[in-house]
Amino acid sequence: MCGIQVTFIQNFKNMADLKHRVEIKSSAEKVFQAITTKKGLESWWTSDVEIDDVKKEYTFGFGRHSIFIIMKVEKEVPGEYVGWKCYGELEEWMDTRLIFEILDGKAGVIELNFTHANWKSTDGSFSKCKTDWGHLMYYLKDYTEGRNHSALMGG
Repeated sequence: MCGIQVTFIQNFKNMADLKHRVEIKSSAEKVFQAITTKKGLESWWTSDVEIDDVKKEYTFGFGRHSIFIIMKVEKEVPGEYVGWKCYGELEEWMDTRLIFEILDGKAGVIELNFTHANWKSTDGSFSKCKTDWGHLMYYLKDYTEGRNHSALMGG
């Protein structure tokens, strides 16, 4: 087993959810920091990250700074949970949510359940995002297990 499971779910409000489950040989705290700090996010997602602690917002740049996505923090529980609501320039991402659930697993392994929820449609970029998130989960896993490389997506 490769340690990653992908699920597609159509929820009750006719919204689509992307789900990935990843087993990571690391601590819950390290995974949480990889998701909530500039250094962590730049190590596996994109090299263009800004965090506004006052507004509780993360801004991610893509395509040489031509596209920006803003994530508003809805809930963060250190070592356990990160929930963001999406805003910004990608219409398909508007009002979607990113949810990272960090669970204790067997000795030395945590389970990360990731959901990109509330897609209005499975048309457009949904399929590409499903693939991209799968790759990103491997990058996050590698980073938190000590295999460092640059972010998958440049700024």
